[in-house]
Amino acid sequence: MLGICQGEALAARGHKCEYDEGKMENLNHNFDVIELRLPLKADYLAVLRATVGVIGGVLSFNYGEIMQLRVVVSEVFNLAIKHVTPAERISEVHELDVRFSIQHDKIEIVIAGPKDYTNYLNTQEGGESLALLRSLIDEVEFGAEVVGKTVVRMVKYRPSLGEPQRQPHSV
Repeated sequence: MLGICQGEALAARGHKCEYDEGKMENLNHNFDVIELRLPLKADYLAVLRATVGVIGGVLSFNYGEIMQLRVVVSEVFNLAIKHVTPAERISEVHELDVRFSIQHDKIEIVIAGPKDYTNYLNTQEGGESLALLRSLIDEVEFGAEVVGKTVVRMVKYRPSLGEPQRQPHSV
């Protein structure tokens, strides 16, 4: 698994992770971390959606919030699949690394996929995907690179714990 926290944007937020021969270790944390490495094949999208659904349930998110989490991870997963060409699928192994940081007030989801797969979000066509992500999740960052993979970081807060309700982004 990647040392995903090494991305410059994430390190600037105070994340202290080390990459050590494929092992991610947070040096100073008091939250749970779940990591998945999934083949970049549509067959495994259900595994990702089920995982985020269970985690959302553990955090007592309501049904609508869990569905929002499922939609955003699906959007990022599908974005990564679209980025890989059919020729690349045959000649190379592609994986998606997913890290869920489960904290008392939020869930942070970091997804590392094929290099530059988020470039699509900066296009006119990709604007719809970006608008969808921004409308369903409280924080979204993309584009940082770690160990040759491009990272998307998303955060969803638990409003039931007194976190300020954010206003939806205008689309």
